[in-house]
Amino acid sequence: MRKIILLIVLILLAFPASSVQAQDAAPSDPVYIVQSGDNITSIASQFGITVDELVIANNITNPNLLAVGDELIIPGLQGVTGYLVTETVGFGSSLTSLAIQNRVPKQMLTRLNRLTSPTELYTGVNLIIPKDDTRKKLTNRFLLSEGQSMLEFAVLSGTNSWQLATQNQLSSVSTLPEGSILYLPDGATTYSGLKALPLGEITISPLPLVQGKTISISIHATNDTNLSGTLTDHPLHFFPDGNGSQVSLQGIHAMQEPGIYPLSISLALQDGSIYTQEQMIIIQDGYYGKDPVLLVQDDFIDPAVTQPELDWLNSLTAPASSQKMWQGVWVSPSPYSYLDCLNSRYGNRRSYNGGPFEFFHTGVDFCGGEGTNIYAPAAGTVVFAGPLTVRGNATIIDHGWGVYTGYWHQTQIYVKTGDVVTAGQVIGLVGTTGRVTGAHLHWEVWAGGVQVSPLDWLEKQYP
Repeated sequence: MRKIILLIVLILLAFPASSVQAQDAAPSDPVYIVQSGDNITSIASQFGITVDELVIANNITNPNLLAVGDELIIPGLQGVTGYLVTETVGFGSSLTSLAIQNRVPKQMLTRLNRLTSPTELYTGVNLIIPKDDTRKKLTNRFLLSEGQSMLEFAVLSGTNSWQLATQNQLSSVSTLPEGSILYLPDGATTYSGLKALPLGEITISPLPLVQGKTISISIHATNDTNLSGTLTDHPLHFFPDGNGSQVSLQGIHAMQEPGIYPLSISLALQDGSIYTQEQMIIIQDGYYGKDPVLLVQDDFIDPAVTQPELDWLNSLTAPASSQKMWQGVWVSPSPYSYLDCLNSRYGNRRSYNGGPFEFFHTGVDFCGGEGTNIYAPAAGTVVFAGPLTVRGNATIIDHGWGVYTGYWHQTQIYVKTGDVVTAGQVIGLVGTTGRVTGAHLHWEVWAGGVQVSPLDWLEKQYP
């Protein structure tokens, strides 16, 4: 009897239970790979089918136990094969380019993603793309030069016109306009005589853009490449990162209206002309809460007092110095943990003296009584140290690349303008100066002239 029980246990261990039963799918069945954040309802909605259809097709016993990496057959997708994955559309991509790169028909992408306006594909949206290991992705992109024919391009690329047209999903081999982008397979071949795109690979992180976040835009380019750009009417400043790319760090305002905005990146060419690439990009809501109504002296919310100070602060934090002074993840400016000792978080909407919630908290408030040490979170140069009306005794540090930090309401300031500070150095003490309701450290981070979420800099390493 004991031998039989042991045998049963061994069989159960060898074949564990699963909410999604193993599929012996035919190669022609489209299979979706479950991604982080997916659930049975969102997946069904994504493909325009019902939850019941998805459950039946996959013999799912418990829809609540889907795991990242599970494979789900998607019923009703005639003509679609292989694995289906979700990708975030990057800057410079279009429906046509994504179809060519992944070697799938554009009409299939349109149908899979139920696109009503395929010409409008915004940076930051998610797209379902069929993947097949037998189809190597095309990544080599070249421009058709002035006066260059398709035949000449084909000869220089070691292909023929028909092969070129097939790879790029062209209906004919007729002449294309100058500046058309054509894709070629990866390989060891050096395509001499072909004109590469002036801008290299462009990486934006994180996508989609969210209110209050610091955005990193990285472009593969040499140090002497003159790059510029704009996003939400703010100029982008690019600096070499030492790894063959140039980087711009730009903040998204906490009260920027969610929607679609143009991102423009320009490159000054050697002949004096400007090559510009522009695409619409999505900015999403940060879903910030509301602080309790704050009661302060009327003088502290009088625009005649607050606006000049804010204008001065905007002017001070606008320049972007070329020397990046920080390394790695920043240290906390407070001895108290931000995980359990914050009086108010960044981005929270605020009302003063019962007025509308038309303001927002521009930083984070660390708890801690008067006289608590304040630390520099990273190396930088002090650009201001002194009294302000609203912000009280204040210190502002320039960390380079358009990144600044501010420390308000201090009882004492230990540094002066021009001092170079190091990470962890004590720069002052917590106090109650300026517009406050109690002793605390208000800490701000600016990126590209915009206040951003400071806690991100304590959790993530920026270039």
